Amino acid sequence: MVCAIILYTTAGTNVAIVPTDPADENVYGWVREMPQYLIMACNLYNIPWRLAYNWSFAESSHNPKKISHKEAYGRYQIKKVWLDDVCRLRKIKFPKNWQAYLLDDKNNCIIWAWSVNFWRRRGHSDKDIAQIWLFGLTGFREGGYSARYEDVIFNY
Repeated sequence: MVCAIILYTTAGTNVAIVPTDPADENVYGWVREMPQYLIMACNLYNIPWRLAYNWSFAESSHNPKKISHKEAYGRYQIKKVWLDDVCRLRKIKFPKNWQAYLLDDKNNCIIWAWSVNFWRRRGHSDKDIAQIWLFGLTGFREGGYSARYEDVIFNY
C-alpha cells in the first residue's frame, strides 16, 4: 500500500505531500515514523516546527534534542499534556489523551496531532492503518482550542 499525507498549516499557505510506506502493520510502529516524515516536509518547505510528546520528549528545528526511539517510546504513558514554551505562556492545556503533536513555531499552531484514545474511540483496532487525523487548529483561546479535521490518507 502506498500512501500520501497532506500536511497543512492553519493559514493554508504551506502544503506538503509526504510519501510514506507503512510496511509495519502495527499502528504504533507506523506512527513512530510519522513525525520524521513531517519534519522532513517542514524542512523542505521552510516551515519552522516543534515536536512534543506526552512523555516530555521535545525537539525543535532551532533546538534539536536527540533521544533514541527505545528511550522515547519506552515511556508510553497517558497523562496531562502541556505544549512547550510558546503554549505554556498562553496557558493552553490540551486533553490528556493526546500523544504527539507538531507545532508550527512561526504561526504558533498545531499542524499535526495523533491520539490513541481518539483513534480507539472511533472503533479502529491497533492494526487498522486506514485513517489518521490531521487537526488544523484555527486558533487558540484561553484554556482550550478550536479545530477542524479531515482524512489525510489516500491509497493509490
